[in-house]
Amino acid sequence: MIVDLSSPKGHSVNDAIDPPLCSVCYATVADTAGLVIDCGRGALMAKLDLRAAYGSIPVHPLNCLC
Repeated sequence: MIVDLSSPKGHSVNDAIDPPLCSVCYATVADTAGLVIDCGRGALMAKLDLRAAYGSIPVHPLNCLC
């Protein structure tokens, strides 16, 4: 289950997190190419599209804290 922790604005879980303590760093194409080279000939790669794994459950406005 994925929960939106950015609401309500100003009083959310995300508002209590210090940004310098939770930075995100994504791999670059060069990083990926380096992994392929390190694994060598015959290595296998896979790509997954998880879009179908995610869904939204509608919430009635009376139950929304927004």
